[in-house]
Amino acid sequence: MHRVLWHAWKAYTRRASDYQAVVLLTLLYFCVLGPTVLGTRLVGLRLLDLDQRPRHSYWIAREPLAHSLAELERPF
Repeated sequence: MHRVLWHAWKAYTRRASDYQAVVLLTLLYFCVLGPTVLGTRLVGLRLLDLDQRPRHSYWIAREPLAHSLAELERPF
């Protein structure tokens, strides 16, 4: 009897968690990501460099770091 109740409980919680995940992810998408995208488009910001112009390389050149012990001890 206990085993049947346990399996029924696990099946119920699995279905409930699936529905809960759909609801929470939908709310996240429409209440957080949607307004963020609209706000950045209104302001004119580009959060990702997704320029469609053809380029030779998409690599961003960085200045080389100093290789001293003091620089290695300070990671940020």
